[in-house]
Amino acid sequence: MTARDASFWKEACEDLSSDEYTEQEHREMYPGLSKNTVCNWAIYGWPVQNELTVENHMVRVARYIEELRLQNEFLRNIIKVRQDVIDEQREKLESTIE
Repeated sequence: MTARDASFWKEACEDLSSDEYTEQEHREMYPGLSKNTVCNWAIYGWPVQNELTVENHMVRVARYIEELRLQNEFLRNIIKVRQDVIDEQREKLESTIE
């Protein structure tokens, strides 16, 4: 939710709560929106948006951790293969020296 969105919901809540406009004008200004809906969004819009943002960040962190785990496993396998080759070469070298 942007500051502009929050401003819209706040203004709509104030408009629908005031006696400045008739019921018909309210329906024309904000078709399909009730005072409760608009005012609830004005109040709860930021926390809901922030909660969704935090959830989105947590999902991205979880994906990043999984990528790191897979990369770590890949690198460990490379090290193991190289160590196996080194061990094999060392054994060959030792057997030729003896």
